[in-house]
Amino acid sequence: MSKRRRTPQEKKRLRYERDFDPNSEYPHGFRKTWPRKKAKKQRAHRHAVKQDLEALLNGEVLDKVEDRVGGRRKFALRKWGVRSLGERVRNSLQKRRDTIGWNFFSRRYSPPRHREKFIAFLESLMKGDSAETELRKDVVRGWLQPRQGLYHFGHRLRWLDAFFTNAPEWKTKLLDWLKE
Repeated sequence: MSKRRRTPQEKKRLRYERDFDPNSEYPHGFRKTWPRKKAKKQRAHRHAVKQDLEALLNGEVLDKVEDRVGGRRKFALRKWGVRSLGERVRNSLQKRRDTIGWNFFSRRYSPPRHREKFIAFLESLMKGDSAETELRKDVVRGWLQPRQGLYHFGHRLRWLDAFFTNAPEWKTKLLDWLKE
């Protein structure tokens, strides 16, 4: 008896579930790198304790130093399990979504260079209706309401202001799309 043939969609789903991504250039290098990481963390811990004890020699109060040394925990070192291929793809898409539009904002706004391409980009963002659409809207809201104090957020806002000055109808289109 032969096996039932699978459709390409079934094959893809099975690969996403069953295949794993070792997430390393040298998948068998773990046996060497793990002891190195462990030793490095231990050295860092010993160094920190040594510095605390040297403070005692410099005349600090014994109780303070004892509390610091006794309360010092070793640095956490955890092993991460492998992740499925499907999880890796989801993470890649998330990363792509988080950095959406990055290339547009990397340089100052120039109407001949950016206007048409950015309009096409916005149209592609606004197309469709899915769970992805809500995530895209969150990204665009982040562009329009940046956190204070960070340079690149201010730069992005200036870029968008220049674009909206050049194409004012897009500001209302974008705000209406966000309200939907």
